[in-house]
Amino acid sequence: MNCDAFSRSPSVEKLSDRRRTYEPGGPFERASGAMEPDIRQLKHRYRVNIALNQVLPLADMGFSMPLSTGSPLFDAALTEKLQTSASLTEAEHLQRSWELCSRASADEIATLQEHVGGVLNNFRLLLAMTCWDRGEHRQAREFVDTLPWHWRFAFPIAVLKPAAHFFTGWRRDTKFRLVQNPHYPELRTLFGDLLDQAHEIALLKYRSTVKEAAALQRYRFDGDRQNAIHDLCFNNARSMVWPEGEGGVLRTYVDARDACADAGLDGMSTVLNASDHHIPLTSYMGLLGNARANLLDDRVSSVEDLRDYAIRSASAVEILLRLSEWSPWLEPRHIAELSEKVTTQIIDREQDIPFFRVISAFNAAPRELRKQLVQPMLRPLMENFGRQVRDLLPPPGPVTFVMPANVFR
Repeated sequence: MNCDAFSRSPSVEKLSDRRRTYEPGGPFERASGAMEPDIRQLKHRYRVNIALNQVLPLADMGFSMPLSTGSPLFDAALTEKLQTSASLTEAEHLQRSWELCSRASADEIATLQEHVGGVLNNFRLLLAMTCWDRGEHRQAREFVDTLPWHWRFAFPIAVLKPAAHFFTGWRRDTKFRLVQNPHYPELRTLFGDLLDQAHEIALLKYRSTVKEAAALQRYRFDGDRQNAIHDLCFNNARSMVWPEGEGGVLRTYVDARDACADAGLDGMSTVLNASDHHIPLTSYMGLLGNARANLLDDRVSSVEDLRDYAIRSASAVEILLRLSEWSPWLEPRHIAELSEKVTTQIIDREQDIPFFRVISAFNAAPRELRKQLVQPMLRPLMENFGRQVRDLLPPPGPVTFVMPANVFR
């Protein structure tokens, strides 16, 4: 992302003698690849803005980088997380972030929208709320569409009762609004479009958010699909009827839940293994929790089938983050399946993953399990991460000194 979007310098025809920093992917021979401003200028801007009290100190940043684009809004959108830090509470972070977004000009919002891939989810939502408050519903919808499904469903909550989305615990009931004009008809139309577009897995995982958003805006469900969603959220899917050809995952979940209540874990396992649809891991673990079953307990009925289904239903990242928890029962066949998922879901699709969390979870696993995972899982992940980082780093100059401690912290 070019951090100085408002002052793009013309291409430099001749390289100066001083060290230059290049845009990712720009070859050294092309002077037009030079980044303006360079790292030195970004550091200088941070020192100036910290003296003017316009940017956060490193201890309050989500990412501790002493760099500044020169715009407090851009800096916050790239680095500030709405969570308690060294000197600011989550409420103070929210107040500061909303103040920056609500005062943003149309050009600033357009620039952030152009580079929305680098903007944190909290700020994507706040920018969408800003556009919504100004009546720019189309631009707000474009920001909403870049968010994960949980955040999309929560957009009406953030508009009508922001504390319920941004805060936790007793603070969720704090009464205040950031958006002064909710534009109820347009908000209900947007929410209806989201329900029509959402995949059934997203609806199953985030049905409590859908329920809260619908209740806050008094949304009236319309059509067979939305009526089935209403029954899922408000009636626990007791009379849910989906249109033909849809709802396979939801039917599997409901059938497994009912079988568990009638025939125990054996009946639930039979239903899950007979279905062509896999329910999400979070929903599956919820069913096990309701049955008071634990995958670590060898005395549980059909425990081997239940463990195998957990591996099948989980994504590669979900398994990686649970290595320490599941290590007592993981077998070579599970490790082989995990390795295949790492290749097909992460490497082949070039999926972004929380790499630091994954490595931390790997280090927390028992030593013997780590030995088994080094070649089939860790090495391909490290090589893939290395390729991604290499594409982001500037190309070398005539003389390059590599100091990893200063590049990665």
